[in-house]
Amino acid sequence: MRAGTYTIQPISISGSVVELRSLDSKNGMLLAPCAYASDRAQHETKLVFEVADGQHFLWQIWTQGYDEGRELSIRPPETQEANVAPPHTVVVAATVGKA
Repeated sequence: MRAGTYTIQPISISGSVVELRSLDSKNGMLLAPCAYASDRAQHETKLVFEVADGQHFLWQIWTQGYDEGRELSIRPPETQEANVAPPHTVVVAATVGKA
């Protein structure tokens, strides 16, 4: 999906399915992340992207105060070629909205 402002919200109580939707609701998708544990609670809510060959891929979703986040499959197979530059990560601060 193109760069922009999106909402991410759980569809299931366990968080095993989340919805990513543009603010204008024209674009969206369902994601099935896996649980991913940290050794400490997070100090901020954040999204972690892997950047490979100029493309950003959502990798992890973390919520402030929790030591468990969500992790997604990073890159489609076509970007995992040997001649692609090594990936790096970008962390973006996120906000938790009130329902």
